[in-house]
Amino acid sequence: MNKIGITARDLFHLKSVTDPKLSPDGSMAVYVQTRIDEKTEKYISNLFMFSLITNETKQWTFGDNRDTSPAWSPDGKHIAFISDRSGKKQVHIIGSIGGEARQVTHFVNGASKPIWSPCSAKLLLSTGLKEGENLNTVKENDLSKEVNRYERIKYKWDGRGYFDQLYQQLVIVDIFKEEFTLLTENNIDHLPNAWSPDGQHIAFISGDAERSDDELFSDIFIMDLDTKSLEKITDSTGFFRDPKWSPNGEYLSFIGHNKEFAGATFSNIWLYSIFDQTTQCLTDGWDVQIEIPQLGISKSEPSTQVYCGQTIAKVFTF
Repeated sequence: MNKIGITARDLFHLKSVTDPKLSPDGSMAVYVQTRIDEKTEKYISNLFMFSLITNETKQWTFGDNRDTSPAWSPDGKHIAFISDRSGKKQVHIIGSIGGEARQVTHFVNGASKPIWSPCSAKLLLSTGLKEGENLNTVKENDLSKEVNRYERIKYKWDGRGYFDQLYQQLVIVDIFKEEFTLLTENNIDHLPNAWSPDGQHIAFISGDAERSDDELFSDIFIMDLDTKSLEKITDSTGFFRDPKWSPNGEYLSFIGHNKEFAGATFSNIWLYSIFDQTTQCLTDGWDVQIEIPQLGISKSEPSTQVYCGQTIAKVFTF
């Protein structure tokens, strides 16, 4: 009996399922399904909805485009996602009961990383801006006619390519009033991460434009949205990321390291106290790789717990 192995054309019959997100009430899950179109040989991604009650799956978005990065609003009424259906990757919103998706950003260089506010009325996201551009810039640059001049040592990155003179800036979008607020403007990338439970602060990752060529590091910042004042909670000596607030707003967890062994250093879990502005390392001395931690409040006793999964199932109580 002759066995036929996998051929290149079998790729057209494969579908990948990624980025599942559970609804706030736990009854539904939205995820991204990606396939390759046989005629165009391009990737097509759509959102699908799975009911944990009926075990039924329904396609939620349609079209020969890329719909990715779904995010539930805290009230469970909307799903924000990124789509390139307009030609640029922009933020769209669709109802959790279906309907037509609505484009909420029209930025010249697209948008990414939508994060819902606790009140479900605003989105924190990032958009790329060149020097002199703002959120109202409407003319798209024809990069094929531009000559890029590189004045820094770091001029390209894996997964991003050659530096396109764009710096990721933070933006808050009011989805009902359709108002946009630009929070950052300097020549360094800013990556959004989390809202505080009261919606008055955000946590994000950034670096230092003056030192970006000399060494690789990233810091975690907290911004007061009323005053736009910044608090840097790391000391520019390492690589830190993924800040997350505890539900009671008293702590901020994050992972990272101080580059003790350069790029081979394992990350640790860190905990920052909002009130006394102190930081402690919860996994000091561990010779294991740490996954992204989550913060929760114990129901059995008045304590805060840090849950570390997937590599390690460990709970810290303090």
